[in-house]
Amino acid sequence: MNFMLVIYGDDESRLSYQSKVTDSTVPRCVQVNDVRFIAKISLLPPSTATSVRVRDGRRQVLTGPVPETSLHVVWCGVVDVPAIEDAIAISKRIPLMENESIEVRAVMELEGRPPEKPFSEDNNELKMMLLSFDDEQAWTAAGTEAFRAAVNEAVELTHRLNARGQYHAASPLESSSSGKRIRVRDGQPVLTDGPFVETREVLGGYYLLSVKDLDEAIAIAEQHPGVRFGTAELRQIYTLE
Repeated sequence: MNFMLVIYGDDESRLSYQSKVTDSTVPRCVQVNDVRFIAKISLLPPSTATSVRVRDGRRQVLTGPVPETSLHVVWCGVVDVPAIEDAIAISKRIPLMENESIEVRAVMELEGRPPEKPFSEDNNELKMMLLSFDDEQAWTAAGTEAFRAAVNEAVELTHRLNARGQYHAASPLESSSSGKRIRVRDGQPVLTDGPFVETREVLGGYYLLSVKDLDEAIAIAEQHPGVRFGTAELRQIYTLE
């Protein structure tokens, strides 16, 4: 089963981590190099993000990450392990700063998506990650049929992107209530069960995209059904393994 490990922090925690290592490009997962990651994604700082919402049919483009929380995604990886306990054990081995946390979320099985494909070597393309932050309460109120329609809409978007050569991967995540979060307190890992109350919008899924510029990425984000109840955060990928 696939699980996504997501490090939340801020620009300060990212700089703090880099000051702890001799080479600032050392990836977070260097401490778990015996683990096979399906993907390992380092992102440019949260302050470089662009966020997109649609409210009452009108697009809102915000400079910066999702504004309702002070901690944002700084790194993520996907592992294939038998159970969430195995993913938690891996997460506890990844180094964290005092103000960071790792969230462990199951990747939802979803049929109908195009096959994943690696990024090209074209340096003129922007390699982007679209992080879909969902208001789970709003989707619950909208009802099961509305949610299923949104999932189908998201899958259709992957095919349109694939036809244009912009799609590389996409996955929804299981509800935050099934997730786990690890923080470091007094040098020891502390495990918390979801849901997480720090923010109303929680990470609900992601896309890996290649685009020519930020405007093209914003136009894609506007088409994602999640922006009607939540926010699509666009982040440029620093390294992808």
